[in-house]
Amino acid sequence: NIEEGTVRCDLCTKAFPKVSMRKCASMRNVVDLRKKWGIVQTSRRFQVASYLYSKAHLCVFCSQMLLRRMAYDEKQKKKKSQCEIADTPEEEDGGGGSLSISLLPEDNPVTKKAQLDITRDSNLALHRPSFMSSVVDGRLPSWAVDGNASPHREH
Repeated sequence: NIEEGTVRCDLCTKAFPKVSMRKCASMRNVVDLRKKWGIVQTSRRFQVASYLYSKAHLCVFCSQMLLRRMAYDEKQKKKKSQCEIADTPEEEDGGGGSLSISLLPEDNPVTKKAQLDITRDSNLALHRPSFMSSVVDGRLPSWAVDGNASPHREH
């Protein structure tokens, strides 16, 4: 039961005003993200390709999250393609084979960019960039600490 003038987001399933439902993605992206969250949907409609490539209406919050997740997944795919994974031969003591990763030569510019991405990733909280809300909104960082600060207050 949703009110008139509201639409249900296909990812979070919450009702929002139509104005907030500006972004669309394929249902395939929504289903893949839900699988990563551990939500498995076994309905017959999720097995039909035409349904998976239909439009999914997303609220502003879910669209931001989905776009960041897709960008993060693409970045991870690029990093994996830069590495060469090979099986090492079994050792003489009977140990099982293990995976070894050899990076590209260090003087390669692609490797330098990968190293920069790795150091940048160490500054991420839960694989997402973290910012103080006051900095994102274009306000002074000191306002985030002072609970009495207001953008309308004279300094």
